[in-house]
Amino acid sequence: MSKTVLRFFDDYWIDVRKGVKRTWYTPVLSGTFDRAGIYPSIAWCPEIGKYQLWYEVMPDFSNDGYRHLALAQSDDGLNWSDDKIVIRGGKQGIHGTCVYRDSYETNGSKLYKACTMGEYVHDKARTPFERPLVVYTSPDGVNWEQEKPKMIYPFSSDTYNCITYNPVFKKYMMYMRASNIDRRIAMMESADLNSWNRPMTVIHPGAVYADENEMVQLYAMWAGWFDGMFLGHLWRFHTQANDTASPKMYGYMDTELVYSYNGVNWMHTTGKPIVERPAPPEFGHTQLNFSGMIETKEKDAWILLSSASRGIHGSSNENKRLYDLMEGKIIRLNFYRIRRDGFCGLDGVGRDGLVITKPFELLKDDLTFNINAPFGQVRFAVTDASSKPIEGFSLDDCQPFTGDDLDVVPRWKNRSIHELTGKRVRIWVELSTAVLYSISATMRPYIYGPQVSVSDPTRVETDEGFTDTFSKF
Repeated sequence: MSKTVLRFFDDYWIDVRKGVKRTWYTPVLSGTFDRAGIYPSIAWCPEIGKYQLWYEVMPDFSNDGYRHLALAQSDDGLNWSDDKIVIRGGKQGIHGTCVYRDSYETNGSKLYKACTMGEYVHDKARTPFERPLVVYTSPDGVNWEQEKPKMIYPFSSDTYNCITYNPVFKKYMMYMRASNIDRRIAMMESADLNSWNRPMTVIHPGAVYADENEMVQLYAMWAGWFDGMFLGHLWRFHTQANDTASPKMYGYMDTELVYSYNGVNWMHTTGKPIVERPAPPEFGHTQLNFSGMIETKEKDAWILLSSASRGIHGSSNENKRLYDLMEGKIIRLNFYRIRRDGFCGLDGVGRDGLVITKPFELLKDDLTFNINAPFGQVRFAVTDASSKPIEGFSLDDCQPFTGDDLDVVPRWKNRSIHELTGKRVRIWVELSTAVLYSISATMRPYIYGPQVSVSDPTRVETDEGFTDTFSKF
């Protein structure tokens, strides 16, 4: 079992909160790339020691459906090399591409995967033409198999088609549209990239988005796994409620942070954009679409990637008109940074704020805390599962921490966390003018029985080993 990070977007793994408030933080613009890029993807590639950036380019802005995939590289995630085309996609090009560096792949020739819409096909059973979803593979993200890519879905998904691996269920997941222009988020699963289940809706634009003048449709979603939790970038397409056109094509877009413990059941955070759209004429004032987030090579921050447009979402003719009006300066790529696990923190209000977790079993002695307390103090304690003190591990026994550190190791006067390996415990954190962003450890929930993981707490361990809770019935 690998190390798990507890983030506090909700109270799922917290039993007690006292004197703390949940505070949300905003990523900061850290760089730009002056390319008219659409549907970008980013990855840190340790095999070459570089960041790689993929994005779609339109040779002709009057033909929105025809695109190629371009690639740029960077040593620092800020300064990018000149781009080059790596996938052209045949007569119709590509459309809706997500590139994923698959760290779970054992076949080195397929380390990189790209999902996109392929060539038009004739389908008498449904509509005259469809652009099915296809998958390309590559050993390096540069050289892609140029043979006919594998079709994984026979119908169009005219959006950003996000492919990723789900280590909770050991399956690939594809976030897409089940039907062309049906703007809500659907998902398919596959264990082998060959056989896929039928799409199911995982996020629908519900009542929270209802407004008498505005209609919000869910355009696309990027999703990624971050050591115990999936984080998602949900594109919200704001259109006129009284527009009789079908489909609705004109409006602006922003991006909301969403999350999931298993990749299937998704939850909203603040209901606000990850980053507010700037005022005109800044890039992103009409469309600010986030489509990727990675940890820096230094492992101290997250890089977020977005396509930032100055033109509203509209028809191809409107795209071309705005492109000419702005002399080609209509879209660029923006990069943002935020501290690792820094979206949300539990903020001590004054002195002696307290957070107590639910019971966990510590499997290794690698417990650390992401803390910001340069002018305050934090103390740690560990009790048994019923909150009874363990000698030597009380708050008073703790050596207080002051400072700003992503990986604070708790220290007690005469005891070591190593002594609690294999024990069922609760973790206590006392915050005085301090922010707790996350708790990390190799651990598993142990409420009344040892559960498989934080991300999949629906299974427990029996004498026969890990099993589905209800499999014996």
